[in-house]
Amino acid sequence: MNRNVSVQAASPEPAQIKRTDLIFIESLENADKIHTMQYEFKNKKITVMGLGLFGGGGGVAQFLAKQGARVTVTDLRNASELLPSLKQLEGLPISHKLGGHDEEDFINVDMVIVNPAVPKDSKYLQIARNNHVPVNTEINIFFQWCPAPIIGITGSNGKSTTTTLTGKILQETPRRAWVGGNIGKSLLSDLEEIKPSDIVVLELSSFQLEGLDDAQKSPHISILTNISPNHLDRYSDMKEYIHAKKGIINSIQFSSIGATFLTFAGFLLGYLSEKVRFKLKNSTSAFIWIFFAVPATVIGIGLIKLYNRPGMFFQNVYGSLWIIIIGYMARFLPLSTRIQANYLKQIPYSLEEAGSITGASWFQVLGKIVFPLQFNGIITTWLICFIFCIGELGTTILVYPPGHETLPITLFTIMANSPEDIVSALSIIIVFMTLLPLGIFLSISRYITRISISVTS
Repeated sequence: MNRNVSVQAASPEPAQIKRTDLIFIESLENADKIHTMQYEFKNKKITVMGLGLFGGGGGVAQFLAKQGARVTVTDLRNASELLPSLKQLEGLPISHKLGGHDEEDFINVDMVIVNPAVPKDSKYLQIARNNHVPVNTEINIFFQWCPAPIIGITGSNGKSTTTTLTGKILQETPRRAWVGGNIGKSLLSDLEEIKPSDIVVLELSSFQLEGLDDAQKSPHISILTNISPNHLDRYSDMKEYIHAKKGIINSIQFSSIGATFLTFAGFLLGYLSEKVRFKLKNSTSAFIWIFFAVPATVIGIGLIKLYNRPGMFFQNVYGSLWIIIIGYMARFLPLSTRIQANYLKQIPYSLEEAGSITGASWFQVLGKIVFPLQFNGIITTWLICFIFCIGELGTTILVYPPGHETLPITLFTIMANSPEDIVSALSIIIVFMTLLPLGIFLSISRYITRISISVTS
C-alpha cells in the first residue's frame, strides 16, 4: 500500500549577526570616516587663531597637522606665556606667529579655526569673512566628524562636576564613554578610536555654544545646570548673556509667525463653517474645538511620538522652528477659527450674492467684499493669537530644538537659580511684549474712529 507522506519543510531561521561581524562593520565605517577626514583637510592652508592654555587650540592644531593640513598658529601672547601649549606641538609641521596677528593669515587661507575666547567682533575675523574664508571652531569640527552620540553639558556653574560625574557613571556601563570639551581635553585626537556604539560627554561653555548655534549643530542630549550673570567681560549685560544661552528674541519672531499662520488658517476654517453649506458642518466645528480642550503637554508628547515614527513629515521639521509653529497651530487653531467665524457671521450673505449676480468670481467677492469687511476680525485674531503664542509653555518646552528657546522657557529655566530682580525683569518684559501690540492696535483704532467721525461731520 502506497502512502503519500508530506513532510513540512523547516522554516529557515533568520540569520544572526555575530558580534565579530558588528565589530568588523564598525571598523570599516571608522576606516571610511578616517579617509574622508584626511581628504577634507589634506594640503589645506588653515590658520588657528588663539592657541590658548586650556587644550582647545593645541588639540585642533595637532589634529589638523596629523590630517595633512598646513597649519599656522597665531596668538596675541608670546612664546614664554604659551610654553605649556607649545610643548604639545613639538615635532609637528606647524608654523607659529606669536605676539600678534598678521592679516595675511586671514586672507590667503582655506579656513580659520577660532578659539572660543576670541571676541566675536575681532577685526581679523571680519577680514576673513570679507575675503570669504570659512570660520570654524574646534568643537564644530568634532561635532561634524564624531560618529557617537554626544551629551552636551552647559551652564554657568557646576559644568565640570556634572560632566565628570556623568562620565564616571557611563564608564561603568558596557558602552565606552569619552569625556572632554571645555573641561580641558580636546577629543579631536581620539576621533579615529571613537565608534558609533560609544558615547561622548562634553562640557560646553557659552562661547562654544555660540559657534554651535551658528553652525546649526547641537548635542543629542543637552543638560543645562543653571544660569547666572557670568562672563560679563564678553557680554555687555545680563540680557545679552541670557540671549546667548537661550535666544530670548525668538519669542517675538515665533509668535509673529505663529499668529500669522493661525490667522490665515482660522479665516479659511471660519469661512467654511459660516459661509459654506456642507454636510457634517456642525460635527467639523465640534471636532476643531476638541483640540483646544487637549492639554498642552499631551499635544507636545503627540508631536514627539509623530517624530519618532520613521518616514513621517515631522522628521524634517522637528529640529527647526516649524515644530514650534505646528505646536501653536495645534493649540490655538480652534480659538482663531472661532474668532474669525464670529466676525464672518456679521457679514450679510446677501452682499456676497449681490457680487455673484453681477458676474464677480468667488475670489473677486472674497477680495472686494469679504476681506475689507473682515479686516477688524483679522487684526483681532492676529493679536489674540500672538498673545497666546508668546505665553505658551506647555507644548513648546517639550518640542523646542536647541537655540530656539522662547521667553517663557527662559523664564522657567532661570527662575530657581537667578536673582529675583532678573526674574522680575524678564516677567515684566513678557507682559510688555504681550500688551504692546494690543496698545498699538487700540491707538490705531481710536485714530481711525476719530477720522471717520470728523469726515462724517
